[in-house]
Amino acid sequence: MTAMLQRLCLPPTAQWIAASTTLLATAAAADPHSMTMSWTASADPSTPITFDLADVGSWAELEDGGEIYTGSLFHPQWQIGWTATVDPGPDSSLDLLLSVTNTSSGSQAFNSDISLNPWFDLPDQSMLTAAATLTVMNLQFTGSASMETIEDTPLVSVSLDGTERAALFAPIYGLTAFGPFSTATDSAITTVLTSGGSLWSAQAEFDLSAGDTATIHLSSTLSAIPGPSALPLLITLAGLPRRRRSGALAWSRST
Repeated sequence: MTAMLQRLCLPPTAQWIAASTTLLATAAAADPHSMTMSWTASADPSTPITFDLADVGSWAELEDGGEIYTGSLFHPQWQIGWTATVDPGPDSSLDLLLSVTNTSSGSQAFNSDISLNPWFDLPDQSMLTAAATLTVMNLQFTGSASMETIEDTPLVSVSLDGTERAALFAPIYGLTAFGPFSTATDSAITTVLTSGGSLWSAQAEFDLSAGDTATIHLSSTLSAIPGPSALPLLITLAGLPRRRRSGALAWSRST
């Protein structure tokens, strides 16, 4: 394990344990494509760290030509687990399921950025659909659990070539679950017109209360724009966010 962490250039002071998960998929004979994660936890001075998902955890090639990566890391101040799935098309998609537990004694800020260099062609002009579901769970016998945006950054976003293309749960936003072992859930979706790129990224940045768990499911899909006759409808739909909430409390306020 020490040799693997050194190969990943992870700081030697970090007390991490990497856990692999067996994938129920067809094992690939070829090497995995590059998908990296940058991870920051405010209570851990050894972060940020950057690593390839295929080097920490497990990966497999799916029957449709896509790839799936799954794994987890454990630290005295935090725990993180992920499943990232890439589908090359015809409607290309990047699907991320992220679970974060704050094991520190105070609220903590987290930042995750997963980036993919597609090995398949992206449409020159496309519709980007981003959909996200947030869940926060109180793991305590008393009190509440909350996750909130940080400053002027949306809680989740999707970028192409380093430029933010879609954002959900814009600041100021918070999701709170009240009572012991309670949960709260919120969902949102948006569609925007965009163009293809060579780097596809999914970001999450949020503050999480002490001792609690947050789960983020972020799915982004790029669909080629159909003929000119469909453009007026697509332009009308693009950029119109839709929301669905359940749980104790979800709140947002414009700055």
